[in-house]
Amino acid sequence: ATPLAMPREHGTGTIERTGSGKFRPRLPGVHGKPLPSRATKEEAEQDLADALQLIHTRGLRPLPAGQSLTTYGRTVLTARLAAGYASAAKDLGRYATHVEQTELAASTVESLQRPDVLRWVASRSQVRAKPPHGARLASPRTVSRSTVVDALRILRIVTRQAVLEGRRPDDPTTGVRVPKVRGLTHEPWTYLAADELVRLLAIRELPAAPPPAPRKPALVRGHYSPARPALVPIHPEDHDAATFAAYSGLRQGEQWTLHLRDVDAATGRVVVRYGGRVGLRLKPTKGKRPRTLTLLPPALDALRRQLARLAAREAAPPLPSTRCTVCRSRHVDHEGRDHSFKRRPTNPHGLVWPSTAEQHPGSYRATEKPPPCFDAWVRAASLAPEDRGDPAPVTWHTLRHTFATLALAGLLPGAEGEGWRLERVSAYLGHKSIAITQRYADVAALL
Repeated sequence: ATPLAMPREHGTGTIERTGSGKFRPRLPGVHGKPLPSRATKEEAEQDLADALQLIHTRGLRPLPAGQSLTTYGRTVLTARLAAGYASAAKDLGRYATHVEQTELAASTVESLQRPDVLRWVASRSQVRAKPPHGARLASPRTVSRSTVVDALRILRIVTRQAVLEGRRPDDPTTGVRVPKVRGLTHEPWTYLAADELVRLLAIRELPAAPPPAPRKPALVRGHYSPARPALVPIHPEDHDAATFAAYSGLRQGEQWTLHLRDVDAATGRVVVRYGGRVGLRLKPTKGKRPRTLTLLPPALDALRRQLARLAAREAAPPLPSTRCTVCRSRHVDHEGRDHSFKRRPTNPHGLVWPSTAEQHPGSYRATEKPPPCFDAWVRAASLAPEDRGDPAPVTWHTLRHTFATLALAGLLPGAEGEGWRLERVSAYLGHKSIAITQRYADVAALL
């Protein structure tokens, strides 16, 4: 049953009579929190008086009467959405994240003050960023300054509307600025020089990982353990995948979701349609539109080698473990009868770069992960941060930066010549704005 609120003096809270006959005190305000229920009304009034005294002693303030900032803000932003403002839908989402779930939710439109806004801006700048769509961030970081600026803009829309309606005399967000980000002492990204790229792609074998330590020492005399190889070859598909990435500039998610139907090895044209996966659903590229590329010779050669591997894998005889579709037997020779083995699909999704893992052969690669050997590969090529004197680590995405920088400078190994125009590199990489590509041009001009 709905609890019955017992009237009290305005601003001092309420006492609710619950369905079980107990008395539940509640702090004042539209967001007043309930206190534990008591058996008698006198006990509930005493708890409420103690809570109000504690709020007053600690300098806290309960939510005063009036329309809450959450309700009023939603009303204003919903009206903007109905009026056809382009960013109104996104503004509603950001208002729910950055205002309704913060300390400002305990304020009303009339009680909001400038110090509250300043504290809110400072706290928003320290919030950890959440990855979109359930993905994982490479490293923990706070929300960007542009996100906090946009949240302040949305709050200013709400408070200015309150001033226009006569709900408050002034705008508490006037003059409030988001502090600028502290400058960096080094570039957060890096690229490989031409000789470093050649050195990386020249490596075909990696030092073998040390064997795991035994749980118990071997006590049997004459115990023999076979010698482990000193070097382990890099998987040919992983090596060609790195070559393809360095000479095509594709993002990691774009490369792992590239399908056979979108490549033409005869003309060297590739259509980039997808930028990764969200569960089983393919998502579009970062630029929200497909793009067509004409591959450079090194990337085209790597693609043709990979297509030849996939074709040979399809032409291989069926595995012995597959069952006969006639007698359901696993035996190749069963009473002299011919067997019709159902081929296990080696590439069910039609991918150019399917997974090479033994557990999931032919499935999608993890869109946020490079081949497992890539870190050891980088160290074997002496490209670790301590070897290069650059604090930015070499990652798989560094191959994309390398392509853009060396293409603008005309120094791509195997594709040297006149440097590409900025517009061509921007379209090749799928950038929304040429200003994003300009950072590569600033570096390429020094090469």
